[in-house]
Amino acid sequence: MVDEKQNAVVGEGAFPAFPKGSLRGFERIAEPLVRFVNLTRWCKALVEFFVLPFSGTWIRWVARPRLSVSGMEPLVTLEPPRGIILVSNHRSFFDMYVATSVLRGATKLIKNQTFPVRSTFFYEGPLGLLVNMAVSGCSMWPPVFRDDRKRELNPISMAQTCFVVSKKGAVMGYHPEGTRGKGPDPYEFLPARPGIGEIVQQCHADTLVLPFFILGPSDDLMNDLKLRKNPEEHPIQISFGEPVRCEDLRGTRDALEISQHLMAGIHEMAVAFRDRQGQ
Repeated sequence: MVDEKQNAVVGEGAFPAFPKGSLRGFERIAEPLVRFVNLTRWCKALVEFFVLPFSGTWIRWVARPRLSVSGMEPLVTLEPPRGIILVSNHRSFFDMYVATSVLRGATKLIKNQTFPVRSTFFYEGPLGLLVNMAVSGCSMWPPVFRDDRKRELNPISMAQTCFVVSKKGAVMGYHPEGTRGKGPDPYEFLPARPGIGEIVQQCHADTLVLPFFILGPSDDLMNDLKLRKNPEEHPIQISFGEPVRCEDLRGTRDALEISQHLMAGIHEMAVAFRDRQGQ
């Protein structure tokens, strides 16, 4: 933890760090380094200034000819007092990259961004750390564990996520489905998991949740480059919904019900887009 007198740490109070000795192998190098980048203001600003404009510009260049965005107008002048949680369906690894690049290009909502990611690959070896640094500027953080430590460490990962996204200018991306939908029908979603609902329950009341539906990006960047030649046949559609306060989402719902409620709203956007396209 950086000395608060230096005004270097993003957030208030003590950051919920992992217990000493809970990390293994290369995680002991990767996690403290990525955490330092994300919590130290000057370092986060430096990384976001040099890395993210490059990757965002490149992604927008790939997607622009195919891109169709709706629901953006209210977001251009939005000035939330706390952070924003982006919530969407999940078809490709690049769903959130495309959405955040669009928001960065058209709004002033994003001061820093993070995406909770599985610790496998990104925190277990040098290559994963390098990809995280080069592609996202260490934004793929905090790590989420899938091994025998998940019951012990994942509640801490969630607390870290809530700590960061409750701050003004923070944007965090999350997929309620938990994994990519790989079925033939992009309008058929996987069942919602309670993770996003648990985050909504723990975040500051004024943190906003911004749902959106996305269709079009794939996991094959070279193929996406080729599809630029026929944008009308292969559109990328993003439909942003109305942002809602975490407090307003909670009500009497439990975590799973919050997740299901959000996915139902995203599905309504998907159906509306499908009907407009006559599909």
